[in-house]
Amino acid sequence: MKSEKWYRIPYLAISLTAFYYVGEKLISFEQWDTIDKKLITNSWGILIIIQVALWTLNIGLESLRWQTLLNSFTKANFIDALKMVITGFTTGSITPLKAGEPGGKIILLEKEERASGILVSVWGSYLNSAVLFLMASTVLPFALSAGLINLPFAIDLSWYSYIIIAAGSLGFNYVILYYFFKQIKKQVRNTRWALKPRLFNSFRPKNFLILLLYTILRVVVYNFQLYIWFIFFNVSDLGVDLLLLSPLYFAAITLIPAMFLFDLGIRGSVGIFIFSVISDNTGAILSAIFFLWFLNVAIPVLWGSLLLTSRK
Repeated sequence: MKSEKWYRIPYLAISLTAFYYVGEKLISFEQWDTIDKKLITNSWGILIIIQVALWTLNIGLESLRWQTLLNSFTKANFIDALKMVITGFTTGSITPLKAGEPGGKIILLEKEERASGILVSVWGSYLNSAVLFLMASTVLPFALSAGLINLPFAIDLSWYSYIIIAAGSLGFNYVILYYFFKQIKKQVRNTRWALKPRLFNSFRPKNFLILLLYTILRVVVYNFQLYIWFIFFNVSDLGVDLLLLSPLYFAAITLIPAMFLFDLGIRGSVGIFIFSVISDNTGAILSAIFFLWFLNVAIPVLWGSLLLTSRK
């Protein structure tokens, strides 16, 4: 084998592992025989169309996020950003805590740009987690007031108190994000990382606000996707309750370390624990979570595997 072809071996190994990862989840899913009984027969077609549109928007927003991050040190078009995001899904899926995701994203970058790519990828992941926790902390008082979370003590706050808590949470998270970025900027400049010179100079507050907007919109889309899957599997009388619980669910699965093949099981267990307040149909809850995972994780993972193996 020619030396220039040896590099394809790890790409092939990553792709095969990713296919195994998805295949194992499809085979081990236990709700296949009950799905046909849960579909909303009069509207399932339009719900699928909505889900495909939301999936496209989800991937598009993540690609715009990554393009914005890349533009802080290089010029990148949307298509290249999309390819990097998809390959990042693949490498992230086969590593603990998605540690390999930055590596997948920077494969298509020039060698001298990869150190900067890793840094902005970590920063983008942190921002995504911060937005998830921001939304969770914002809806938590309302969920407590509605009795959706059982506590050993009673909480009775006015609507003004909720608004103050939400505004305080927003301000606190913004300050933490800004401080975090400043610390990275300070520490990295004191190291010998091969970073692009314009990396921090071009990352102005305007860019940060654009990135924050993309991140918030993507998290909102994620929550709406879950809402549609619950309707798809005939979980009725959702109302505002699911909108209050879904941000808590996404924050919880972000906090819990999801190791390699066990992440879907964790998602299901957390989902049953949180959403059992609004539905005792555990099969529907697991099915909604499974298909959300399949659409937003499995399909991009397989897509990224094809990109890796076909990369020249």
